[in-house]
Amino acid sequence: MRIITGKAKGKRLFTPGNLKIRPTSDKVREALFDVLGDLIINAYFLDLYAGTGAVAIEALSRGAKYAAIVEKNRAALKLIDNNLQHCGLADKAIVVAYDVKKALAKLSKYKLCYDIVYIDPPYKSDLLKDTLSLLVSNKLIKSQSIVIAEHPAKFDFECEKNNLFLYRQKKYGKTYLSFYRLI
Repeated sequence: MRIITGKAKGKRLFTPGNLKIRPTSDKVREALFDVLGDLIINAYFLDLYAGTGAVAIEALSRGAKYAAIVEKNRAALKLIDNNLQHCGLADKAIVVAYDVKKALAKLSKYKLCYDIVYIDPPYKSDLLKDTLSLLVSNKLIKSQSIVIAEHPAKFDFECEKNNLFLYRQKKYGKTYLSFYRLI
């Protein structure tokens, strides 16, 4: 696993080894950032269920101003810290060591809205629907924000009930990326 482009281009990331986390592949990350394009420049980026931190680190490498990286697994947190240091991007990120529900509540106290949010919960969980709802209820996104959910199959989410709309969906192998905005 490596950083694809930007300030840390080509840097190899430390990988999970025997940890039970599934990093977003280079192919999916590259496709994601091709879709986002210049929207990443100076963006405030939020990475939820971050694993190795690869998505947030790629965002920072490509010009994001700041990243909040949320992960609760202690071993994964070490990987994220090591990867940020290795890529020279630790000064542009905060790593939040809580479960996502608690982290979103804490982050909302700063009254900061994120421009881009990436959500990649464990595939065999029901966390995605709750996480999308919590983003809205904690007021962490604004009308121009882009929320991207990574998931393994077609995903049914009650968008209107949660003030979000699905405006784009892409499939890469067995991985889907769904793009949302506030209504």
